[in-house]
Amino acid sequence: MRYLPGEKIRVTVEGTVGEVVAGDPFEGGWPELLLDVKDDRGGVTLRIPPGWESVQIERLAPTGGWPRPREVWQDGTGSLWWVAYNERGLLAFCDGQGNFCRFEDLNTSAGPLTQVYPPATDEPSVNDEVPW
Repeated sequence: MRYLPGEKIRVTVEGTVGEVVAGDPFEGGWPELLLDVKDDRGGVTLRIPPGWESVQIERLAPTGGWPRPREVWQDGTGSLWWVAYNERGLLAFCDGQGNFCRFEDLNTSAGPLTQVYPPATDEPSVNDEVPW
């Protein structure tokens, strides 16, 4: 495939945030994400400026992996969410008032999401006590 200078294109890259670099706006710097992109041929690290209007970032999956029943997660505002099945039998987040929210919606609107219980490093056990 060939491209010409001056063409307007859209590039979508899927990767893992390796680091967040804080820039000093008084010295012309801006925060950047260092995005690790890998495939079977190797990998590269891309510097992504998340504050630019021309850069769109969509959250796909949290650091702790995909939510599972009986886990407790915290959103970017500090609110706690329990992972449970909703009235239609679909896995969803539930707040303290019994309101359900789809994972994708919460991840997009209030991320980043962090697994609180069980700690992300622990393997779940049938003997785990649930904190509610």
